[in-house]
Amino acid sequence: SVTLRQADTFSFRHSESIEKRFDSEVSGDSFMIEENEKGVLTVAVSDGMGSGRAAKEESSKALSLLSRFSSAGFDAGVSAGILNSVLLGRGDGDLFTTLDVCCINMYTGRGKLIKNGGSTAFIIRDGKVTAIRSTSLPIGIIGGVESDITEFNLGGGDILLMITDGVADACGGANDERFIESIVKKNRNSDISVLSKAVIDEAKKLQNGQCQDDMMAVCVKIFEKR
Repeated sequence: SVTLRQADTFSFRHSESIEKRFDSEVSGDSFMIEENEKGVLTVAVSDGMGSGRAAKEESSKALSLLSRFSSAGFDAGVSAGILNSVLLGRGDGDLFTTLDVCCINMYTGRGKLIKNGGSTAFIIRDGKVTAIRSTSLPIGIIGGVESDITEFNLGGGDILLMITDGVADACGGANDERFIESIVKKNRNSDISVLSKAVIDEAKKLQNGQCQDDMMAVCVKIFEKR
């Protein structure tokens, strides 16, 4: 048999920077970046509640299950609902995690961000920053959690930046967009590896170099294939 597949219009590069809480042995934040056979790129960030190994176990478990659902062809929004039921059935109400999932069609550049309790995400285009916020709850707290869903278009050179609440809390939450704008301005012509590291470094400076919570910054830059 012969299987034909349309060539992707876009390619991508990614970079991550992670810092654990000052008194923890491991970060409770996890991320996933996968492109499936249908040309859909999934970028997900999960922040297990608290810090340390228990938080890491929860965030890693959520992303492991998400990866399996994605490979099986489940929509990310449906997957979040299933994951919520799984976490509710596992524990006593203390097992929950944020889960933000961005799905990008690498043929069209069409993106969809499904947010479940995570911090602000950002689209960076030509040095300008657009914030995508959420009012949804983390998964695993109550049944029937509704995700916040935002759709958008990405083009060559655009950057998706996803952070966890350790970064957001360091810059005061409501000031996170201004915080990211200042970093983008300083590093506009830099590689995304520099950008992701700068986000964490600047957040740490605001806490006198000592992280009060786990911090993660995940950058994905989209390129148009020639």
